[in-house]
Amino acid sequence: MTEATTTTEAADVANSGSSHCSDAILPEQTIIEYHTEIGADFGSSTPVRVVVEGLLKVACGWANGSTCNSILRHHELIEGKHGETVRLTRRGQKFLWERMKASN
Repeated sequence: MTEATTTTEAADVANSGSSHCSDAILPEQTIIEYHTEIGADFGSSTPVRVVVEGLLKVACGWANGSTCNSILRHHELIEGKHGETVRLTRRGQKFLWERMKASN
């Protein structure tokens, strides 16, 4: 299994279900509205999936593109300047944890 496949499968798990405790941390509608506002286009990936996959990649030490990192920074889910190694904020950790817990 490749790293990309693993990330995609983990994001599928994190996106299953319709109600998440993570909404108390960052509502899905807020994510969707910001994606629309900046005109972010990640193809068939939903805005929530982009955020979850981006957080998983940061947690694993992998790199995101600048648009994804900008979105994560806007929502205060990661910290670190452009060109630096980024890390999850406490809010980012909680959001990702709740998304993963909700899948069980």
